[in-house]
Amino acid sequence: MALRDVIEEVKREIAAAGSSINEADTKAALISPILSELGWRGLQRIRSEYAVDQGRLRLDYALIGSGTKPVALIEAKAPREDLAGHVAQVLNYAFHEGVDICVLTNGIVWWLYLPREKGTPEERRFASLDLPNDDASATADKLESCLRYEALTSGEGEKRAKVLLDALQLENQLRIEIPRAWQRLVAGPNEMLIELVQEEVEDAVGARPSNEQVKQELRSILGRPAVSQGVAPRQASPEPSRVPSRAVQTPITTKGRQKRPTTKVRMFHLWGHTHRVSFQYQVLTTVADLVFDRHHDDFERVLGLSRFQHGHEGFIRPQQISSSSYFVETNLSYFDMKQTCERLLETFGYNSNDLQIVTED
Repeated sequence: MALRDVIEEVKREIAAAGSSINEADTKAALISPILSELGWRGLQRIRSEYAVDQGRLRLDYALIGSGTKPVALIEAKAPREDLAGHVAQVLNYAFHEGVDICVLTNGIVWWLYLPREKGTPEERRFASLDLPNDDASATADKLESCLRYEALTSGEGEKRAKVLLDALQLENQLRIEIPRAWQRLVAGPNEMLIELVQEEVEDAVGARPSNEQVKQELRSILGRPAVSQGVAPRQASPEPSRVPSRAVQTPITTKGRQKRPTTKVRMFHLWGHTHRVSFQYQVLTTVADLVFDRHHDDFERVLGLSRFQHGHEGFIRPQQISSSSYFVETNLSYFDMKQTCERLLETFGYNSNDLQIVTED
């Protein structure tokens, strides 16, 4: 029977029994079938009531590798118990036992940890599986990649767990940073956002608003009620005596005016690979990242070029190059951006013709 099928059977057991099941039944009906399907069968591979802390405490399962040393420890609780109160203790014992992975589960929820990683317990948890609500195939994939006998005993399980942990930490960082980034954009607003709005407006009406007009509108937009697409907001006509005295902006006239040509970059080709971009500055940053990956040991050569420096002080729109301390100025016209890319390639011995930028004029 495939692990996915075992998980589906366990889900049916959970639905039938609910939270009334005790710890012994949890281990027998919910946990042991999954461990068995993962290859943990027989006394040479799995031990119950494994003694830790010089015999003062016993954990429910020890998964044994090629010798007698466990490669993973599992603590089981009844479904009605709160797992959060047991995390620190399980992690502590797993750390001192030197195991690769530890698991805390009530049969319904499975929390998987890398006990030897740094950080809080939450920062060391690489997977949280909710059997009744998660897709059985996705749950099976994670368990097999990290806990299957062959994976754990070969070291691949720990490697896969670290990949999952890195991805989860990045997801959490992005979740925190996205609203912060948005607030910075609308509060600034950022030059990149201004340029994007200018291009969208120009595409729509054939005229490009000024930087100050865009800034003014972006700063006020959060205070306006949402307007349904295609429906203009209703505004009461003010009485003449109540109209505030202020300078009147000259409206932009579009009738009969030729639209200013713009250069839009959609992709570029370099060294046999195609890279799609949304903004032209991404051509420069991507090329710089690719060059840095190849020449990080002597990348200081870029300091001989304009628009590259250590740190971002003095730049209008700085972008960090890979994970280095180098930054590049991206507040450039299309021509300057292309020329900067070509000079960068030539500095490291490449032909500037290696770079082919695809535009929509």
